[in-house]
Amino acid sequence: MTRLEQLWQFYLEDQRDPFNLYAYSLELAKTDKEKAIHFLKQLIEENPEYIPAYYQAAILGIDAGQDVQWIIDQGIEKAKTQHNRKAVNELQALRDTID
Repeated sequence: MTRLEQLWQFYLEDQRDPFNLYAYSLELAKTDKEKAIHFLKQLIEENPEYIPAYYQAAILGIDAGQDVQWIIDQGIEKAKTQHNRKAVNELQALRDTID
């Protein structure tokens, strides 16, 4: 079983844990960025409080030439509500690179 298959299995076994889909998406990004972006966006929709997904979705989206402003803005707002200053700063810095 490949690492990607193993991570998918972890996700199937416990879809309530957002880290499982996050880890799968990051591994998938090595071979299929478009699908990885899809799963990260799914993760954001299903678990909007899972802050790491916003940054990774934005990075991959920028690389794929997608408009990711909404992902960054939503991530900043969620990070602010969690008082996650580091995530706010990282997402704002990312936003500054695309303005």
